[in-house]
Amino acid sequence: MDAPDHDVVTGALHALAEPWAAVTPVAQAALTRVVERAEEDGGRDGSGYEGPGGNGKRRSGDPAASVAAALVVAARHGHPAVLWSVAENPAAAPAPRRRAVELLGERAERTDIGRLVELAATDPLLLAGPALACLRALHRRGHFPAERDAGPLLALALADHTLPAHDVATVLYTCRHRMPDRPPLRQTVLDAARVPLGRHPAGVRTGRTRLAFGRICGSDMPLYLRSGPGY
Repeated sequence: MDAPDHDVVTGALHALAEPWAAVTPVAQAALTRVVERAEEDGGRDGSGYEGPGGNGKRRSGDPAASVAAALVVAARHGHPAVLWSVAENPAAAPAPRRRAVELLGERAERTDIGRLVELAATDPLLLAGPALACLRALHRRGHFPAERDAGPLLALALADHTLPAHDVATVLYTCRHRMPDRPPLRQTVLDAARVPLGRHPAGVRTGRTRLAFGRICGSDMPLYLRSGPGY
């Protein structure tokens, strides 16, 4: 993993990501070094020249591939700090940031959901999709958003209309009972605001609920979901 050739490092990391390698501990510091070296090389207009002490020699191989492999190993060997460091680094390349957010679904916990949503909100078009994939993975592992996360999650869905509405509804299902401080939704939102799910990219169906969240979020209504007969 400390080899000067990025391709050698990538090959070693691919092997360490295999299930049979789970019994071989991988130090977090080693993965951090891989990421830092690759980011340093990749950030120099693709020159690939080593920094101070490198005698100006070209470090061969693809640094982006070594970062991607390091992120997978971090997820498999239980080092979420490495994933967070890449995901929350605005100077990092877009692809590793997206991949790091997605892989956090294997290691993040319920207490990390607020942090994840806040991170995705800083650049929804870049991170909302990976954040939703992460939340789906958390959902499968039994870690669900709290009611306070409902509004920010809906804001992400509206910021990126390419997000699958079914996936958004699945993630929001457990926090759909956020209590409103205004009249019930069906008394406030006109029937014209209720459109079929397939015709509105931001629509989310929860049980029998079909709503045009764009209309709701454009008003002063609090963001919440209701389900049951008539909704």
